[in-house]
Amino acid sequence: GGYCVFSKGIKTEDMGSCLIEYEHGPQVSYTQNFFTRYKASQRGARLYGYKGTIEFDWYRNEVKLYSHTSPTVDTIEFSGNMPHFGGDRELCYDFLMAMRDRKPTRSSIDDGILSALTCLWAREAADSKQACRVVMPSAVTA
Repeated sequence: GGYCVFSKGIKTEDMGSCLIEYEHGPQVSYTQNFFTRYKASQRGARLYGYKGTIEFDWYRNEVKLYSHTSPTVDTIEFSGNMPHFGGDRELCYDFLMAMRDRKPTRSSIDDGILSALTCLWAREAADSKQACRVVMPSAVTA
């Protein structure tokens, strides 16, 4: 019916790439692919730095730390048998603690808004074939 993510009019990308440049120069290259299955599927991230690389692999439930100063790789295994690999649970926990105990959350509402804006501007950039600047509305941060 009308609620299927593959329905006409619902924009679900099979794959996409985005180059993000932050205010002081760091760059991020993001790529996603949602049509690969079984052994070819992968979900995670790779963060590259001068001293090393961190790789998250949510399907294999591991984090790898690659040193750029020595030929070593450290592997951290974890269980991730939860929606969004535990992220949903942690966001809910933070929200409940903020409501009950007035504790600050680990990620702010501004972080969430900026994340959503980044996704929306990435779609706009793809549709318009133009680079777009993601700017937090001043009314939100004030």
